[in-house]
Amino acid sequence: MICASKRILDWHMKRLANDPELGIALGKKAAAFVAAKYNPARCGQLYKQRLQVLGML
Repeated sequence: MICASKRILDWHMKRLANDPELGIALGKKAAAFVAAKYNPARCGQLYKQRLQVLGML
């Protein structure tokens, strides 16, 4: 028996394999998200905030 999450993942993978434009669009969105949320300045800010919470700064 295949669990529901595996069926969902299979469906998404088949959809991406059959629609290269969808994969390209999702890739562009993912790249923009990572660039906005995890750029070096933002990561440094998050580290600093965490160190302040821990009382290390």
